Amino acid sequence: MTDVQQYTHYDAPTRAQTVTIQWERVEARDDSGDTPEERDEGFWPSLDKDKAGYVGEENAARFDELCEAADARFKGWRDGDWYFIGVAARAHISIPIGSGSFRTITIDSGGLWGIESDAGDYLDEVFEEEKASLLAELATLGKWAAEQKGEVT
Repeated sequence: MTDVQQYTHYDAPTRAQTVTIQWERVEARDDSGDTPEERDEGFWPSLDKDKAGYVGEENAARFDELCEAADARFKGWRDGDWYFIGVAARAHISIPIGSGSFRTITIDSGGLWGIESDAGDYLDEVFEEEKASLLAELATLGKWAAEQKGEVT
């Protein structure tokens, strides 16, 4: 999903000449075609402690119920009620270039894929993590640029 778009220029003579970022959450459908059991080794409940779906002894009495829930979840996937997506942070970065003019560059984070589309608040958490990751990458780029100019040793 990583994407860098061409920049645009705009004039805003009354705006402060500072860098600003407008954030956008980007969600894209993951079209790999993998089924849930191919994606998540723990999708199907198991009583075998060596399997990814091990439910633990405390849930053994609920095993049939857990299997029914997994079957219903898989049916929901087959019916299109949910699907896998990727979430990324898109930054629209406005950079002052003088005389009240700005250049805007748009760049996406790498994104996290294989998330269930109905994951609720987890999608917000991933977006925040992706923002932090992209900001760290931009900071690294800024440090590199300063080193190229001889400003940082």
